[in-house]
Amino acid sequence: MLKRLSLALAFVFLVAPLIAAPGDLKLQFEIYKNGTLIGNPMLTVEDGGTASMSLPNVVDMVFTPSRIAQDKVAIVFELTAAGKTIRPRIVLVKEEQGVLSWKPASDSLELRVAASSR
Repeated sequence: MLKRLSLALAFVFLVAPLIAAPGDLKLQFEIYKNGTLIGNPMLTVEDGGTASMSLPNVVDMVFTPSRIAQDKVAIVFELTAAGKTIRPRIVLVKEEQGVLSWKPASDSLELRVAASSR
C-alpha cells in the first residue's frame, strides 16, 4: 500500500508537471543573430497568458499567445534589443512557422516560431 502511494505521489509531483494542460500552447522558437542559430527553446504557455524569455546581450522578449481559432494562434510580442523596442503581432496557421526579422543596431535578429501540437 505504501509503495503504491509513493508511486502515485511520484507521478503527481514528477510527471504531471511535464504534461501540458488542454488550454496550454507549445511554442517552438528559433532565434538567429546575424544568420547563426543561437537558441531554440520550446516553451509551454497558458492560452492568453504572458511569458518572457531573455538572451543576455541579444534580446529580451515578452509575449502573449492566444488561440483565435482551432487552427490559428496569434502572438503579441514586445522585443527589446540594443535599447530599441518593437511590438509586432503574428498569426500562426496550423503548425506553420512565423518569422520576424529585425535589425535594431549593427546585428540582425530573426525570430522563428511555430505552435506545436506535440
